[in-house]
Amino acid sequence: MSKSMRERQRQFRRNKRLYGVHEGSRRRNSDNTPRERFIGWIACLQVLFLAWSFGSMHFWAQVVNMTLAVFAFFGLFLPGKHTLRWDSRASGIRLLPRSGVFWFGLLFVVYVGVQSFNHSWKYQETVEEVWIDNPNAENPLVMEERIGWHLVPVQSQHWLPSSVQMPYTQMDTAVSMLPIILPAWLWVCVLTTGLERRQTLRIILWTSVLSGSAMALFGIIQRLSGADKIFGWIRPSNPEFFGTFIYPNHGAAFLYMVLGIAIGLAFHAHARSARKDLRSGPHYILVFLSLILLLALILSHSKAGIVLGLAVAGFGVVASLVRILGQGSDFRQGITIGILAICGLVFTGYAFLNSVDIGRLLTDFKTLEDGAQSVPVEERVELQQATWKGFTENTWFGTGAGSFRFYFPFLQQDPNFQFLGPGQKYYEYAHSDYLQVLMEYGVLGVIPLFLASLLLIIRAFHAVLLRPMVHLGTLAGVAALALHAWWDFPLQCPSVLLLLMFILAIVFRWGVIDGQQHRIDNDTSIN
Repeated sequence: MSKSMRERQRQFRRNKRLYGVHEGSRRRNSDNTPRERFIGWIACLQVLFLAWSFGSMHFWAQVVNMTLAVFAFFGLFLPGKHTLRWDSRASGIRLLPRSGVFWFGLLFVVYVGVQSFNHSWKYQETVEEVWIDNPNAENPLVMEERIGWHLVPVQSQHWLPSSVQMPYTQMDTAVSMLPIILPAWLWVCVLTTGLERRQTLRIILWTSVLSGSAMALFGIIQRLSGADKIFGWIRPSNPEFFGTFIYPNHGAAFLYMVLGIAIGLAFHAHARSARKDLRSGPHYILVFLSLILLLALILSHSKAGIVLGLAVAGFGVVASLVRILGQGSDFRQGITIGILAICGLVFTGYAFLNSVDIGRLLTDFKTLEDGAQSVPVEERVELQQATWKGFTENTWFGTGAGSFRFYFPFLQQDPNFQFLGPGQKYYEYAHSDYLQVLMEYGVLGVIPLFLASLLLIIRAFHAVLLRPMVHLGTLAGVAALALHAWWDFPLQCPSVLLLLMFILAIVFRWGVIDGQQHRIDNDTSIN
């Protein structure tokens, strides 16, 4: 930026102060309505909770998510900025009936609700007494009780979607899937209709970045110290845990989505600093947090997380270079960011070489395995083939939400699956979220889910057209998750699913607000 242009900008701001134009900032603060404040605070609490709720895999965490979502939904009834019926920019509860996402999401929730109370199978535990040889004991034959389970067919309405009946808190069924699905739907409705200020949307995103970065730093400390418990006293079922996430792939998916948010906010903060002719800005903080997130991804031991995280970071670096070179920006900022990046990469390399078994890592990359509990490539392929077979056998209604683990023993009976034979392996998830959704919900359940997702994606692309760098950076993590979900099950983690819904809904709403402002500016210029 030339010196004369800076002088003109300073003179313009000086004239605004002299003529009292700065008083408009107080008017902008008055736009922070009760609805805006209430929903904003609840949303910040929600994204803060997601990073520390153990992936929200436990029932108590899902109850907290549900409670926060219900409170936020009632916030739509609070007064907002636009209250006249004829106002085309209506928001809140009056805008909800116009939302296609609301209706398609409601249809999907009702579909799962019907599955929840129309059971075609009943879960039943079995106790079997088995005599085993124990040469070290006084009596060489010792009786041992082995607890198993099987499914018993029950009477149901066959013309309606059905599911498996079982104890509520023991395993995932259609009923226990509702506390996961409902908060995601409610938050999308709230965020796409209830907020009217971009500042509130940015605050929510900032909260998710700060909370996710703190969790990433916590995971780094765990890895470098060799901790075997979370918070020093909780021993998780998976020894390969990272941070507060029991399954490292879930933690990695959460982190690279937060990394995408940090990159998008950094572009926005840099643009605002350049527009206001500031020598520094919060984008430097976001670059530093991005390096922490990238280091955490490398130390998470999640192979998919490492590759996708590096891809998201690489997009941010390339986009930054294009922006600096294409717009002729002040290279001092580029040099500063470059120095931060080099220091971060040096520290990352040092920590990587001193805390990671390189030989094991390269071997795991070759086989696409993620530690002791990983599934080999051949088994993943057969597992996906078996899941597709389960879908073709239940094309229209599916097998029921959360029913994969129960229907899987039936799929094992196929002699064509040499790695999935009866009694060899047992899987709780299909290692492909797309195929598992098809199998569990069927065509009739997937249609409303697909249409609601399509509306969010279309609106996200519309927002990208208005603010390309900001929203492309934010959506880079979403694109990484879309790839990850084909080969694994990150969306089975409620925290990852909720963060995905927050990102899509916020980009959706940001694009709507930008579009309204763009139309107002055009009308003003014409008049």
